[in-house]
This record gives sequence, C-alpha cells and structure tokens, in this order.
Amino acid sequence: MNSQFQVFSLEHILPVVVIATAAYHWFEWSKDQRYGVQRTSSFLISLILPALIIFDTLQGIHVGSYNVTEDLPLHMCRLAAFIIPIMFFSKNRWLFGILYFWILAGTLQAIITPDLASGFPSYEYLRYWLLHLGLVALILFPVVVYGFKPKLRDFWNAVWTAQLYLLITLPLNYWLGSNYGYTMQKPPGASIADLMGPWPWYILVGEVIMLLLFFLLLLPFLRKASPT
Repeated sequence: MNSQFQVFSLEHILPVVVIATAAYHWFEWSKDQRYGVQRTSSFLISLILPALIIFDTLQGIHVGSYNVTEDLPLHMCRLAAFIIPIMFFSKNRWLFGILYFWILAGTLQAIITPDLASGFPSYEYLRYWLLHLGLVALILFPVVVYGFKPKLRDFWNAVWTAQLYLLITLPLNYWLGSNYGYTMQKPPGASIADLMGPWPWYILVGEVIMLLLFFLLLLPFLRKASPT
C-alpha cells in the first residue's frame, strides 16, 4: 500500500542521499576509465530518463489516460531528459552550458518541495526521484569527470534559451489549455511560487530568481582577475 508523501520526511531525504551516494561512486569509478568507457556509460545511463517518459506515454495511451494538456514532454525537466542523451552522445559543449543552468536551477524547487502525492513504493514516487535527481547527477558528470567548466557565455545562452522556452510555452498553453512550465498558474502543491505573488507577477519574480540562481551556479567557475 502506498503512503501519502510527506515533505522533509525520511522518504524525502532518503532518495537524495541514495542517488547522491551512487553518483559519487559512479564519478569516482569513471575517472579511472578510458574516455570511451566514460562516454558509453554516461550515454547509456542518460537513456534511462527519456525511457521513463516514453514508458509513461505508452502506458497512458494504452489505458486511455493520456492527456495532451499534462503529458507532453514540455515541462523543463522532461524536455531536458530528452536533450541530455544528445549532449552525451555528441559531447556538445553548447548543450552542456545550457543544461547545466537549466537543470541545477530548475530542479532545486522540485527537490526541496516535491510535487508528489504518493510516497514509497509507488511508481510515481520512484519515477519522480529518478528523473529529477538523475538529471542533477548526469549534468554534474561532465563537470566532475570531463572537467567542463560553465562560462559567462553559457550563462547568457541559458538565459536567452529560457526566454525562448517561455515565449513558446505561453501561447501553446493558451491554445491547449495546459500549464507547461507553470506559465499559466502556479504548481498545485506548496512551493516557493506561493511567495511570489499572483499571475503574471510570479513569472517576473521567477525571472529575477532565475538570474540570481544562474549567477550563483556560475560563481564558482569565474576566474579571479589577476592583479596588474
């Protein structure tokens, strides 16, 4: 029997600890491997995430519960799940620069205040944590193993592509009656958006918070100016 999910309970903290520990050992193991092994392992593991979404889609179509207003892969995390295998396969530096900021800033709320109804061991619970924490682990892999470092141009690429995402999802949501990217209304559960005012003000406040989070994620990689 599935329990009701409780924020900051053991079933909230435990998946974070388990996947963080698994990611740490994967990173350490990968550092000792040849580039071909590193690339193959990261690509194959990244395929798990879009496979989960495709499975959900096929299952929803099969049982007749698929809904284009909720189930298209247009939320930022689901979209990133399809892009990240392309990044690993091609070792695309431009995609890494965007996904680094999108994933780490975008999944912060999803990890701190999960939008979950069912707890362990429901499929919804397991898929949610595997998707969101898996994205974090995967985007940190190039940083830890390949030595990729986000740069200022990556910051600006992530900013303008986020604006493009907003410009696409707003009219699409209006047309479909959907809420992809939560650009039409706030997430149904408790979240930081509850402190950001009504629509459309919470979107504008979110833009400011996004810039701040992106900058904080860039800060550790900014080189100190050498004395003249």
